[in-house]
Amino acid sequence: MASAQNKSDSTHTTGLKSYFLLRVGLDTDPVDVQNYLKRTDFLTQTNQFQQEFKAGITNWNIAQQTRVNEAFHHALAGNIDASISLFENLASWDIVKNVPSLSIGVAMQLSSLFALKGHYTQAVEYQKTILAHAINTKNTIQQAETYIQLGKFAYEQGEAGLAETYLLKNALPLLSKLKDRSLLILCYRELAYAYEVQELFAQAKWFYLQSLTLAKQKNDARGIILANIALADFKCALTDFEPAIQDLRAAEWVAIQAHELPLLLLLKYKLEQTYTTLGNAAKVVQYSTEYIQLKDILLNPGL
Repeated sequence: MASAQNKSDSTHTTGLKSYFLLRVGLDTDPVDVQNYLKRTDFLTQTNQFQQEFKAGITNWNIAQQTRVNEAFHHALAGNIDASISLFENLASWDIVKNVPSLSIGVAMQLSSLFALKGHYTQAVEYQKTILAHAINTKNTIQQAETYIQLGKFAYEQGEAGLAETYLLKNALPLLSKLKDRSLLILCYRELAYAYEVQELFAQAKWFYLQSLTLAKQKNDARGIILANIALADFKCALTDFEPAIQDLRAAEWVAIQAHELPLLLLLKYKLEQTYTTLGNAAKVVQYSTEYIQLKDILLNPGL
């Protein structure tokens, strides 16, 4: 049956074996796409926060600005310990503590950095600081985002029941008040995974389908791909291989159109494996060849 142990190449696998390689790492996992996704999400967040931070420190002295630049440099370069030390130092400055947008931004950055190290206790504490601020300021979006993040951290620590609570009882009621459904797509997918880990398969399937439906409504390519992959994994775990193939092929088409090449590589691998299970030799050869070709392109982009 489906479980966390059965999803070694899913987007929820913990660890950062090749996180900061500027390519898709293919060292121990067949497709190390979870590290690619974590890397891109982290870099996007860090670059965005760097721009916001710089806009707020134009009147700071040169030494202070230099320290800020060092913190971001180390974060973007993957020097996590050095970055944590620098951001912790920034968090202690009155000039940061007195500006809520900066202090909360630093807390978000530190939470992400500790999570990358697998130090979830510290990561959770920073998220709770962010949550308290969001509640005090009645920031519904930030509250929902924080509950989703707390849910992710919970099942990364093997606490799927707690993850369900954060997502179902805290995040979803807040998201129902928002017109933008982007966060709801993510919340449904994360909640489905929390149910799957608990082997509550009917609930898991329902939320995977809801995530896919919303992603299609918003024309969210990555959301569509990830929902279809999750559904295919779910069906394969229940030995429903033909329906799983349909989900994988649908995701493959979207990945090609959206030029989501690392996710496409994952799909080539999964299609090869599923066709192997079904004994379809011609399709195995096709997808094995396509997988090897795309892997070479991704590992050697300059050639």
